[in-house]
Amino acid sequence: MNERRHPVPGTSRRIDRFASALGWGVLVSLVLVVAQVVRLQVAPPEGLGPFISHRLATVSTEAQRGDILDRRGRPIAVTQSGRRVFVDPTRFDPTLENLEHVSGLTGVAIETVADRVITRIVSNERRGAEGRPLIRYVSIGGVLSPGAAARAEVSEVAGVHTERRLVRESIAARLDAANAPIVGKTGVDHDGLIGLERSLEPVLAGSAGVRRSLVAADGRTLFVQPDQWRPPAPGRDVRLSLDLHIQRILLDELRRAALACDAAGARGIVVDPLTGEILALADVSRDVAGAVPFDASLISERGSPRFRILDTPDVPDAALARSRTIQDVYEPGSTFKPFVWAAATELRKFEPARELSTGRDYRTPYGRPINDVFPKDSMSWRDVLVNSSNIGMSQSADALTHGQMRHAVTRLGFGRRTNLGFPGEAAGIVRSAASWSRYTQTSVSFGQEVAVTPLQMVRAFSVFARPGVLAGTLPDLRLLAPTPRDEAELQFRARVMPRWVASLTRDAMIDVGDAMDRSVLRNFPDEPRLDYSIFGKSGTAQVARPDGRGYLPSQYISSFIGAAPVERPRILVLVVIDDPGPRRVARRLFFGSATAGPAVRRITQRTLAYLGVEPDRGGAAAPVTALAPASDLD
Repeated sequence: MNERRHPVPGTSRRIDRFASALGWGVLVSLVLVVAQVVRLQVAPPEGLGPFISHRLATVSTEAQRGDILDRRGRPIAVTQSGRRVFVDPTRFDPTLENLEHVSGLTGVAIETVADRVITRIVSNERRGAEGRPLIRYVSIGGVLSPGAAARAEVSEVAGVHTERRLVRESIAARLDAANAPIVGKTGVDHDGLIGLERSLEPVLAGSAGVRRSLVAADGRTLFVQPDQWRPPAPGRDVRLSLDLHIQRILLDELRRAALACDAAGARGIVVDPLTGEILALADVSRDVAGAVPFDASLISERGSPRFRILDTPDVPDAALARSRTIQDVYEPGSTFKPFVWAAATELRKFEPARELSTGRDYRTPYGRPINDVFPKDSMSWRDVLVNSSNIGMSQSADALTHGQMRHAVTRLGFGRRTNLGFPGEAAGIVRSAASWSRYTQTSVSFGQEVAVTPLQMVRAFSVFARPGVLAGTLPDLRLLAPTPRDEAELQFRARVMPRWVASLTRDAMIDVGDAMDRSVLRNFPDEPRLDYSIFGKSGTAQVARPDGRGYLPSQYISSFIGAAPVERPRILVLVVIDDPGPRRVARRLFFGSATAGPAVRRITQRTLAYLGVEPDRGGAAAPVTALAPASDLD
């Protein structure tokens, strides 16, 4: 028979008291733990401060920058991935051996490595004593070569690490440093600083990605929620109107011309006059022997030295140089005459066949003597342009009011930027109406007292080169290749002169193009034959003195601007030769037809052949010598 056992009296009460005490003890312990956690979070001890970090960390991920491509899709500037060395000063031992190791990996001088790392180590000692966070990251040098990156990845030196970096490489600048100012460059944050990299920044940049995560005190990521991650959005690629092959042709011929002429420099642009697309633009400069800084005291009637006319300071990076086709102005000389000739013709001040007296000893009504390089007793108004007569052009200035002359200049865009979008573009110089004098009126008629950029010249000259109903209209210049959506929009822009006036002016300049071609072959028999008809205008202007007191003796800016083929021009080419050398001046081969003319011929021949344009030599339109009837005005 089983007996029921009863607990010893008092045992149950003792168990209850023990359980209660244990429960209260655990509760108090938890409270103390929570209190300690709160205290450590709110007011940590001084020694613990450096080891505490925020629980939430935000990390930015760099976006891939869009590529810059030429009109045919060839890379001009691209973004690639590379590796870069960084050092953790808290783990790095700055022995000579370790410093040499980092220097060898990065190519950075050991003195520079030591300065960057040891400075941070010393700073960390101070930061630690003050309870501030320690420096854990010091970048050393740029992006590594593939071999150096492989060695850095297996480095056993404590504190030496590598990180992935996006690298911007300018293909065009690497092929030729003369391209660098056009392409520009990016900064350490991968943002455009100058050149096209800057002007195209909104399109190329993209947007960085962001990751917000829960991290441990040592920086390890513990947890990332799906809605706390935004991937980077890459920038868009941009296709330019530039053609790298035409750019190479232009650079080749500018260098050749500058050397042949012993010139201080040369500038050039190739455009499609129909669309306004810039196919190539470049400038080159040279150190010429014997040139000295300007000093007015050295100018005398017995002769003067050759003065240095180009301010081309040494820059640490070719991308920092100026683009002289866009940012530097010059007096255009006789290449400006077609614009004034067209204005006088449009206002019916002269007809092409009208004879003008252009003999020697000509003076303006206010007594200013005007001379021609090749004077004739008389010539027709048409021949005034063909023969580039200063005397004839000054008579057109007498026939126009000051307002009419100034309007003829400003309507073509001179005196203001073309709004191409290139940083630093110059506006040129056109006198205000208030300061426009009778002396200015005469000077402007043959391209003096006005300063232009090569960019402005090709845009204005396009009014003569645009075919059909577009003749007399002014295109917008562009550096971006057109999309199918805006192809039609490119065809028509502002009309600045009647079509018949533009056609008459162009037809007169066909004779100028033929004369230039004959002159080149006569003076330079080794020049190749030109397979394309061309019209254009040469110009030769004296170099203005830096002190504003007239012009330098025997120093010139020579140029030629022309379009081809005549019937439907595919390209318009301008070449400016800065300061042809003294031997050229002595032999009277410093004029635009003899300096810039050969370069324009070669650029035209090579570019049109590259574009697949059929030769048309001999197919030029017959010149028109009478005014169109009033009913044809448009």
